[in-house]
Amino acid sequence: MLNLHAEHFLLCVDTANHSLSCLHSFMVNGRRGSSCHGCLEYCGLLTEEYHRTVQALKQKYYPLELDTSLTQEQRVAFMEEWVEQAHDALSQAGLTKATIEQAVREANIALRGAHAELFTELDARAIPLLVFSAGLADVLEEVIRQHASAPLPAGAHVISNRMSFEPANGGFIGFTGQLFHVFNKRAGAVLDEPYFMSEEVKLRRNVLLLGDSLGDLQMASGLEADEVLSVGFLNDQAEERIGSYLAGYDVVIIGPDAGLQYALDLVRELK
Repeated sequence: MLNLHAEHFLLCVDTANHSLSCLHSFMVNGRRGSSCHGCLEYCGLLTEEYHRTVQALKQKYYPLELDTSLTQEQRVAFMEEWVEQAHDALSQAGLTKATIEQAVREANIALRGAHAELFTELDARAIPLLVFSAGLADVLEEVIRQHASAPLPAGAHVISNRMSFEPANGGFIGFTGQLFHVFNKRAGAVLDEPYFMSEEVKLRRNVLLLGDSLGDLQMASGLEADEVLSVGFLNDQAEERIGSYLAGYDVVIIGPDAGLQYALDLVRELK
């Protein structure tokens, strides 16, 4: 049973990976919303070669991400290939910080309902928010800056694929630190970060985990948690995937338009 005291709680959220996210709406304006990778892949602002390459990579690898007939080792290997090839393509695409701002501004993207209320409640209760992403940190932060109805709480921390840029012209140089894909997002891999070494986070023995893929279930792996309540967003292919989601997650929320109300209600119940 979760200890319903705010000082014991940590909210761990997946966001912005290739399969779309728990913060982003799956459907926007009647169309599938963009992921953080998708903001760049379909923006039309980079080289034609880049757009052709990354869209072909998605057609090849996204079905493999979902293919439960493959072993976990096979799927991990495919995801590593996808990330490496997509990032290689980006290095030749002419990306700048200004491009990211424009791509996010023009993307078909929105955050899930109740995100602002959830951010506000987390801030008021001093509950840390760990945003763990296989997407692009710089794009994610720009999405929140432009599209969120409330800023991330003060206790928020983003772990994701982070870019480095030329100081003079804002041109993309490459990626820094560890590279993440949908199957290697786990806290145990980054416990040496100062964020996890702080007493504020070490005291958090109960985790509310929000994910939208089976790989997200391991996000809290490595944390010294007494309890983990996992909530899975099943955005599409519900009939094919409901069994595996129910087997993995404690709670499954089905539908492309689902908001964050369940998480908000739970946080509001904390003492």
